[in-house]
Amino acid sequence: MADTIDLLQSLRDEVADFLATDTYFWEAPTVPVLGRVDKQQFNELQLSIYTKLKLAVTVQIGAAKPAPNGTAVPGPFYDYVELEAHCFENRNLNDTTKTVERLSDIVAAVLQNYTPAAANGPLLFQGNDAVQTGDPGKVLRVVRFRAKGGLSYNPVVVATPIITNAGLNVTITCATSGSAIYYTTDESIPTNLNGTLYTMPFDVAGDGVIVKARAYHSAMRASLVATYEVSI
Repeated sequence: MADTIDLLQSLRDEVADFLATDTYFWEAPTVPVLGRVDKQQFNELQLSIYTKLKLAVTVQIGAAKPAPNGTAVPGPFYDYVELEAHCFENRNLNDTTKTVERLSDIVAAVLQNYTPAAANGPLLFQGNDAVQTGDPGKVLRVVRFRAKGGLSYNPVVVATPIITNAGLNVTITCATSGSAIYYTTDESIPTNLNGTLYTMPFDVAGDGVIVKARAYHSAMRASLVATYEVSI
């Protein structure tokens, strides 16, 4: 059961991390993308979104149909897994040009045909629907996807990088041998497209700079994102 839960959580978190790499979410005004929350945290988060945040996205697993017994694949397997991106807007607080309608369209465009490492095929768009909240100032749209082919394995995950500093000089290490570490200093999620490949210690501009790092390795799932605030 633990492997099954871990597998679904891995899919959810990977999709949330990928979504957050799009410029729409990390360029000002930023839109938080939230994935790593359990049901109790989600209920608390929903209350926080309705009362404090202007715009936000939470990524959740919807229905998951297990394959019939005897399926000849390793690990937990599903005929399909449904994934939902809940897009919230508090129009009583939102003073930006970004709207939940545009936000949900961006989510649909970014995730359509994305193939997570924890799935056997691409995410297929299923719908973008408005959900009644009972408050016209608080708007919710749910963008739905289905993982084609389901899940059939629990991939090895690269170790999370460790970030340290000596003054303004920053060092990043990873316990997974042969991994490639990418980092950013603009608070965006580091990838091979927007990140800098770490090759040696580097200097940051000053105290309080946020360094994010993620490690990648062929045939393995990318590490979790390490976040570190430089303090001198």
